[in-house]
Amino acid sequence: MKKYAVLIVITGLVTAGLLSLPSLTDALIVPVQTVTMQQMPYTETVTVSGTVEEEKKKEISLDLPIVPEQVMVQVGEQVEAGDVLATIDINATKNAIAKLASQYLDMIPQELQAAIENFDLQKLLETGAFPTEIVSTASGTVTNLSLTEGSLSLPNSTAAVVATTDKLRGRFYVSEEDAAKIEEGSQVLFTASAVDNGSFVGNVLSVAPTAYQRFSGLSYDTVVDVVVNIDNTYGLLKSGYTIKGKIPIGETREVNLLPYEAIQQDENGVEYVFVYQNGRAQRRDVETGEEFSTSTEILSGVSPGEPVIYNSAGIKDGDLVRLS
Repeated sequence: MKKYAVLIVITGLVTAGLLSLPSLTDALIVPVQTVTMQQMPYTETVTVSGTVEEEKKKEISLDLPIVPEQVMVQVGEQVEAGDVLATIDINATKNAIAKLASQYLDMIPQELQAAIENFDLQKLLETGAFPTEIVSTASGTVTNLSLTEGSLSLPNSTAAVVATTDKLRGRFYVSEEDAAKIEEGSQVLFTASAVDNGSFVGNVLSVAPTAYQRFSGLSYDTVVDVVVNIDNTYGLLKSGYTIKGKIPIGETREVNLLPYEAIQQDENGVEYVFVYQNGRAQRRDVETGEEFSTSTEILSGVSPGEPVIYNSAGIKDGDLVRLS
């Protein structure tokens, strides 16, 4: 009788164990969510910075050293071609040149030294070659003025800039490596530091045929000027504003994207994902490309439409998984 009782107890325990196997198995299977790669059109761009400038401007340069007696205009005033910008003080000019030659000649650039040493004011006055006024050679707005009454302005310097401020354009400084990839007519999206939450659109008008050295930070960079037209319908942009933008440098192509949460990296730096296959997690090494705000481009390793485990942290290759 005792044997039958023991047998009944053992049978009961085995039956209970068998009945609990599904729940134990379920506890070992990791619930997962899956995603598939999403496609998106993408065009490679280069990030650039630059300034807003007038579309048309005229620099009025000085060929001779002069001391202004009276400056007739201010920055922001409208002038016409032929208007007098300043009158010249002949005696003050003569005295300033003599003082400069005696005290500071060794401290100025060699090209200016030669100009000052050979400067004969009296002879120029006698022949009528020395002006008594500085005259504007263009019509527009005075946007820059370096003339100061009673102060000597040296030759080869800019006395004033006269521009048409109603039409503006952007000038971006592009690295020599990227300049060759930019095409005229390409659309440019840009922002201005002085305009909060403002985005602007333009098109590439021209890419300069030559490069030059431009000081940036603590070093010189070789750059090429790219000029972009500007739609300033609402008058938000002004000459001199700093602008930043993106210029396309390649053909538009379709990219396959996966969220960052689906991508892992092993101790050797190899990136991989887990694909859901027949109730298990299968590791796939992947090659990534361009990075975006929430996702990255997958170049190889996964085919479109394959279910990729989204919340893959802590999963190992071959683990039992189930869709949640």
